[in-house]
Amino acid sequence: MTTNRRFTQPSPELLALARAIRHLRRERELSQEALAYAADIHPKHLSEIERAHKDPRSTTVARL
Repeated sequence: MTTNRRFTQPSPELLALARAIRHLRRERELSQEALAYAADIHPKHLSEIERAHKDPRSTTVARL
């Protein structure tokens, strides 16, 4: 059985947030694992946020 998933384009705001988080993380020379640990989220969740696949809660953004 195959699953047909439709990929919807993320909003411009979500894309901008994702780029900003990745940019700031790299600027501070942090790995995804280190930032995720500091923000108390799973590294996979951070990866999905940085790729604009997840829309994080405002509390998560504040912790990042």
